[in-house]
Amino acid sequence: MKKIALVILLLVLIGGSVAYYFYNKKPAQVEDIKSEAITATSLVKAFEENEAAANKKYLNKVMDVSGTVQEISQNQDGQMVIILASEDNPLAGVQCTMRESIANIKTGDQLTIKGFCNGFVMTVILSDCIQTK
Repeated sequence: MKKIALVILLLVLIGGSVAYYFYNKKPAQVEDIKSEAITATSLVKAFEENEAAANKKYLNKVMDVSGTVQEISQNQDGQMVIILASEDNPLAGVQCTMRESIANIKTGDQLTIKGFCNGFVMTVILSDCIQTK
């Protein structure tokens, strides 16, 4: 009987330790993840030509996207949003929600932004973005 109680106690301790580890695990930071470099035009084109294939290749991956700033705004949460232009389609682009605002950025600037690709809804959407160059 003591052996069964000891085994159960060990299983509870191991289970509790695993649960504690996963509960306190910090989310992945975009800076720490290897990224794939691509231009805004190429990324938009990939989604427009075959969204399913582009989702398989880019969805939930960290991307280093370079392009020309088309628009700068803020979302409803007060976060800076930068849209990188697609040279092939003026109505589409890459919408980058920045983790922190960047000073001295203006329309027409060339930027490289690193962030998580969240898919395509009229624009390619990147979140948790940082400026890399």
